[in-house]
Amino acid sequence: MKSKRVEVKLSLPVVAPLLDVIRELSFELEKILAAPQALHDLDQEFRGAWIGELLEGQNDDLRALLSLFDGEFFTEGVVAFDETNAEPIVRACTAFRLQLRERLSRYFRKKKGVEK
Repeated sequence: MKSKRVEVKLSLPVVAPLLDVIRELSFELEKILAAPQALHDLDQEFRGAWIGELLEGQNDDLRALLSLFDGEFFTEGVVAFDETNAEPIVRACTAFRLQLRERLSRYFRKKKGVEK
């Protein structure tokens, strides 16, 4: 059975600034979970191992998304999705969305004076 592949042509001038934001967020997300887990009722050692595994998976997903924007993208403006990278890319996009939402939420709370 032949694997299906979807190629999407993107505008480099539009995507380049967004890539800068994505790369910046990826540095933040290397150390923290996009969706923090309240696992207070778990043993400290087990909780640490679990969060470590979640972080490792999140970072693998982020690398999968960032790998779309390689030399081919910068020469042809094309990113490709297939059955091997589609799910990790969706999870990475979700992590970025959650991190952006949290960042904007903090910004507006500070602006209103709710958070210092």
